Amino acid sequence: MKGIEPAPTIFSLWLLILILIITSPVFGQIRHAHPQSDTYAGLIAKSEEYFAEKLKTDKIVGLSAAIIMDGKVVWKEGFGYSDRQTKVPMTVNTVVNIGSVTKTFTALSVMQLEERGLLDIQKPLTTYLPEFHPLARPGIHLDSITVKTLITHTSGIQSDIWRNSDLGSGKYTDVLGFINQTHLVYPAGLAGLYSNAGYNILGHMIKDVTKTDYADYVHKNIFNVLGMKHSGFAMDRLENRTKIYAYGQQAQEYELRDIASGGIYTDMNDFTRYAIGLLKAYRGESTRLLRQKTVKEMFSLQNAHVPLETNKKGLGWFMFRNDSTFAVYHAGSAGFTHAKLLLIPESNAAVIVMTNTAEGGQAAENFCFNLLPRLD
Repeated sequence: MKGIEPAPTIFSLWLLILILIITSPVFGQIRHAHPQSDTYAGLIAKSEEYFAEKLKTDKIVGLSAAIIMDGKVVWKEGFGYSDRQTKVPMTVNTVVNIGSVTKTFTALSVMQLEERGLLDIQKPLTTYLPEFHPLARPGIHLDSITVKTLITHTSGIQSDIWRNSDLGSGKYTDVLGFINQTHLVYPAGLAGLYSNAGYNILGHMIKDVTKTDYADYVHKNIFNVLGMKHSGFAMDRLENRTKIYAYGQQAQEYELRDIASGGIYTDMNDFTRYAIGLLKAYRGESTRLLRQKTVKEMFSLQNAHVPLETNKKGLGWFMFRNDSTFAVYHAGSAGFTHAKLLLIPESNAAVIVMTNTAEGGQAAENFCFNLLPRLD
């Protein structure tokens, strides 16, 4: 079962936040807390209480969560089970497929290559991937499909290619050939259409530009740089992978062919390293991952002139802001797991949740946005 989810619209996010502010007892107790600089005890206690309750009410088998404040992990914990049958607990060492949050790694990889002078995201995709030639349609010119339009989901490339979409029967590089047998949905830059296929084509481009397989590139240039020793892809056969659940039953895992749009697995320890690495780069505290200028570009609005659009997007991230700050966010769902990553760059803060249960996605998202006003 393939299920890589787009982020909700900006309107729905703010509506959700407003509803939560008014109605959520958890938020009502957290939002007035003013912890001392050296402690977040009240916030942590309420977070633990929230998830302990949600495991029961939402029938979640297992999840892990973390809160980052002032660039440091102030809390991370696992709840429930990674394997219910054998009673293996879900911990911060449990490995989960983060689904579409993988796209932030792919966008980061592309921007690293731009920094190194190996590509320019403003140039046509065909500059770096001349094999890209979907079926012609009047009024649509391939030169208008830049690398940037793929990153921002405004290229006109179809959302998904279902044929041979499991890792056993296909590779992410197969997607280009399938797309070449289709028409583009609309001219580049006209509308936003969330495209897993587009991100796999970006992965293919990374492979061609670097002469390195996409997965190997991510291992060398992101995982290794950040010390993410327990992260990888399905073919890495990582230890401590969780079982997955839906509707009260254990489900069979579906390993995705589409590794550049939804194939990364990680544990909470490594996930926090990723979030902190991005926050540090944004503040100019470390340039090992990306230069400060580049991260700020990724976290700035990139699709303001797209006529038909429902989300505000950076480069690989969904964005929203209030009067005081802005946040970047990405959600992922694949094989019934869910992952949510919310960054508040100006506050040097983040919230992360992963769950192994199909029914756990809403609780994970609500937790992130319950805490948003607390983090701005």
